[in-house]
Amino acid sequence: VPMLAASEVRLPEASSLPSWRERFGSWQSFKKDFTEHNGFRKWIWLLWGIPRLAIFFLFELIVTLCVYPCMILAKIFFTMGYFIIPKLADILMGFANVLYAVYQRGESRYQKLLHPVLKKPGTVLGFAFLLFSLSLSQMHRLGQSLLPELNQGRFIVDMELPIGTPLGRTASTILPTEQWLAEHSNVRYVHSILGASGSENRSGVGEHSIRFLIGLNSQERNAGAEKEFMTEIRNKLQSNRKIQNIQFSRPSLFQFQTPIELILYGNSLNELESKSTDAVRRLSQQNNLTDIRTSLAEGYPEIQIQYDRDRLAKIGLQSSDIARRVREKIQGEKATSISTDESRLDLVVRLTESDRRSVEQLRFLNINPNILPKIPLYTVADIEEKKGPSEIRRVDQQRAVVVTANIDGFDLASPAREIEKLFSDIDNWELGGQSEEMRRSSQSMLFAILLAVFLVYVIMASTFESIIHPFVILFTVPLALIGVVAALWLTQLPLSVVVLIGLIVLAGVVVNNAIVLVDTINRKRAGGLSRFEATEEASKLRLRPILITTLTTALGLFPLAFGYGDGAEIQQPLAITIIAGLMSSTLLTLMVIPSLYLFLSKRLERSP
Repeated sequence: VPMLAASEVRLPEASSLPSWRERFGSWQSFKKDFTEHNGFRKWIWLLWGIPRLAIFFLFELIVTLCVYPCMILAKIFFTMGYFIIPKLADILMGFANVLYAVYQRGESRYQKLLHPVLKKPGTVLGFAFLLFSLSLSQMHRLGQSLLPELNQGRFIVDMELPIGTPLGRTASTILPTEQWLAEHSNVRYVHSILGASGSENRSGVGEHSIRFLIGLNSQERNAGAEKEFMTEIRNKLQSNRKIQNIQFSRPSLFQFQTPIELILYGNSLNELESKSTDAVRRLSQQNNLTDIRTSLAEGYPEIQIQYDRDRLAKIGLQSSDIARRVREKIQGEKATSISTDESRLDLVVRLTESDRRSVEQLRFLNINPNILPKIPLYTVADIEEKKGPSEIRRVDQQRAVVVTANIDGFDLASPAREIEKLFSDIDNWELGGQSEEMRRSSQSMLFAILLAVFLVYVIMASTFESIIHPFVILFTVPLALIGVVAALWLTQLPLSVVVLIGLIVLAGVVVNNAIVLVDTINRKRAGGLSRFEATEEASKLRLRPILITTLTTALGLFPLAFGYGDGAEIQQPLAITIIAGLMSSTLLTLMVIPSLYLFLSKRLERSP
């Protein structure tokens, strides 16, 4: 900027444009040059003269056909601008004059108010401390979320039928709902996944599982309409009693856990089942929780064989031998391999399908190694049909069951506090999911904010060669927090990681105005003014540049603050945080920083 301000740019003097006769009259000069040459030189000159004349006429033709129309359009444009720009300039100048008149009134009132304010710095600091205390007390009332949920116009619906439902019945059961979704006016597309695909990493997925991938039309891509449509789908699915464990989710740009995860520990599966049933019942009573499900779902049907060791001992058999024989007859055993031209095939020996089709045939399975006499399996074992667990989950090497739930809204803090009260009478449990991630992220972000403030203080202390003045400047950071809390409360935005990133940005931005102000005060004092006179004069002098820097930064972020376009859920909290922090810190800086400077310098400095 200094180099550009010191340089002088001069345009070359304009030369007159050649006439049409001069531009296309080159044939005459060509003819004249041709007649001046004689003999052999004349024909040698033609070898270059004719191509040169052709190239000359070609470029002149290109200029005439391309450049001239553009010049004519430019002339028309600038001619119109000659009449429009002055009118537009008058309108803008009128608007600027209105703003300048507002600024002059504000400047006049600030100058009148500054002197009595500086006479009572303790009162100003007490008022600022009161505002800061109120903002801190209101922070716990703000909602908390890990990251704002992006509205992508699509979501996922997972549901299940009773365990053991075959794939054909699953398809016929869900077909009416699928057709209803395909014909709905809000739906752009719907994809169905029945059973388990090769890429599935969810637990408990089988032929009874159903997943819908639903995309909405462009006019329905807003948070309110999407939430209403999800509620409509949930009511539609809940009307079918066969459908259970309904859960909604959105495709995530980042891999996060479920908003609420309640982890219950136990020593046995029966204890875990009892705890999970009780937990689901308690959570179902909370109005702000939806899609509650437990990881200890009902397992697949299985046949359990309990061998009677006393009976086996009487006939001279062992349970391990009998179990191996049953497995060989039912599951089969590899006997040998058959080689073909293309591959090797395993030859497995087992009973035919007709002899191992039912439980009754299993009961009469002959377990005698000598074949005769025939000893049925039911004579030495008890055979029961039961359902085993769908999964056995361990957390920190302990058996555990995880109860998950979504939240109705964005606030993670309130449901977490309610769950802690609700399960205070139960031992051996913990809360996980996004609420736990939010707690860890808040702690790391708080450390990052404190580190940023410390680094800013170190830089300013080394520059000012003072301990007091950087402390005065850093006081603008809590002043920014006042505006941030107020803005989040007014806009109903949650306290998220994006907001905390905005606070880290503010820690390095809001100090700029105070740096300029304190530096000007020090320069005025070095020029011979007293502490009070220098503070008052510097505050009046730096009012305009402080307002200009703040307004330009805030206006530059205003398009993001309106929340238009894709990804606005991430951009809007960041922009609102920075704008609100800048505005509040600037307005309070003009009064609080001069008062704090006077208050501390009178007590900690020896110079007048």
